[in-house]
Amino acid sequence: MHVTTQKIDIILADDNDIFRELILTALSGENRKITSCQDGKEALDWLQRRPFDLLITDLKMPEIEGIELLKAAKELYPEILVIIVTGFGSLESAIEAIRLGAYDYLQKPFKIEEIQLVVNNACDKIMLRRQNRLLWEQLTAAYEELARLKGTIEISGNESLEKIGNKLTTGELVLPNTFYLNSPPLNLYEKDPPTRPQLLLQLERIANLKKEGLLSENEYETCKNAIMALLDKLG
Repeated sequence: MHVTTQKIDIILADDNDIFRELILTALSGENRKITSCQDGKEALDWLQRRPFDLLITDLKMPEIEGIELLKAAKELYPEILVIIVTGFGSLESAIEAIRLGAYDYLQKPFKIEEIQLVVNNACDKIMLRRQNRLLWEQLTAAYEELARLKGTIEISGNESLEKIGNKLTTGELVLPNTFYLNSPPLNLYEKDPPTRPQLLLQLERIANLKKEGLLSENEYETCKNAIMALLDKLG
C-alpha cells in the first residue's frame, strides 16, 4: 500500500465505556483505523506490540494514567501524536502534558465537533509527514542516479556525495535553494555509460521534482541541459 494512502492508525484509551464508544463513532472514517482500549494498561500493551500514528487518551485511568501513557508512547515512538482528553483538567496538568510532547489537550465536557477538529488537524499533520518522507526518498533516489551519471554533485560549494548522503540522513540539507548542478555538459562514463531509457527516465524524474517544488526553474534547466547533452552524445 502506498505510504500516502495507508490508513492512519489511531489508538484510543478511556475507561468510560460510553464515552469511548461515542468518540469511536465520531472519529471513524475510511482512512482511519481505530483500536479501542478500556484503560492505559491495555493501550500500553498495544503500543509495545506495534507503532501507531495517533494516541487519544484520558488523563485519569486505572493501572496507568494518561501522563504515564504519554511518556511511554513518546519513548517508544517519538513521532507519535498524542491528544489528552480529561474531566479532571487543570492548568498544571495541561502544561505538563504539552511539555511532555502532547499534540493537544481537551477538557471534558466538550462538543464532538471540537475533538473532530483536533483529530482532523492531527491527521492532516500525519499525512503531511508521510508526503514529506516520500519526497525525501524520491529526491534521494534522484541524487543517487544523477551522481552516477555525473560523478559529483555540488551543494553550496564543493561537497562529496558522501557528505550529501549524511546531510540527507540527518535532515541538515535544505532544499531546493541550496541544490545546483555544474552547468558544463556531463561526461559519459567509459565503462558504464547511461542508456537512452535511463536518461529519459531522469528527464521525467527531474520534471516531477520541479513540479513538486524541489527544484527551481534554473536548477531544472541545468539538470535538463546536462541530460540532453548526454542524449545528444548517444545520437
